[in-house]
Amino acid sequence: TKSLSHWDSRIRAGKKETAMIERQYFRGAGAYAYNVLRFDPNVERLKELREKLNQLFYPEKDSPLESLAKTLKSHGKADVSPVVDDIESRSRRMADDEMEELYRSGVANILSHMSLPAVTKIKSIVNWTGIWLVILGNSRLPEEFRTNFIFDCGGINPQLRRASQRSLKEFIKNIAAGIDSAVDDREMSGAQSQKIKGFFTATLASMRLINSLKGRRHFTFGLTGIETLTLAVLITLSFNK
Repeated sequence: TKSLSHWDSRIRAGKKETAMIERQYFRGAGAYAYNVLRFDPNVERLKELREKLNQLFYPEKDSPLESLAKTLKSHGKADVSPVVDDIESRSRRMADDEMEELYRSGVANILSHMSLPAVTKIKSIVNWTGIWLVILGNSRLPEEFRTNFIFDCGGINPQLRRASQRSLKEFIKNIAAGIDSAVDDREMSGAQSQKIKGFFTATLASMRLINSLKGRRHFTFGLTGIETLTLAVLITLSFNK
């Protein structure tokens, strides 16, 4: 559906057009999460996930998302004919371990709550993906770089707060150290390392798993994180087979 189009306007030097709309494919962490769902070895669950994801979108052509897409299209550029995606056809199954199973089960649980509005389920899937990527990033590190997360949810114990702050600093430091060990003798610039650390801190802040994006930060549980984790771990009878 064109409701899922990603529009990216970029100035191109030396081009007649002042800006050009570019097609963007899944990339990075999002591509990995999509791959995990697509290669679910549980065929029955995969079929049910596809059906329930389809149900999240309006069947009418004049839904709010479709109207927005139509407006964007009128101001952008369109291919004369459809372009075949030759990237996805080359994708392959990844680790297929308990961490990937954790993500699949979480998405399945979220989609199993049929009484929730579509926007709530979409938001929860996005948030669950972010939370899972943080957990995954830590678990994929070599054992000596893994961190024990310490959460300060009450805010009344200064020792717990300091321990939680140290835990967060350790996690961000270990992420960078783990990446350095993974790239072996290839050099990674300070800017590249900073981007990787920034991805995880920004994700934690967006999921309300840390108190702030800047300043004195510590692990905590905000409402967004609590709601998402609740939906990801609870299951309804439609998936309880």
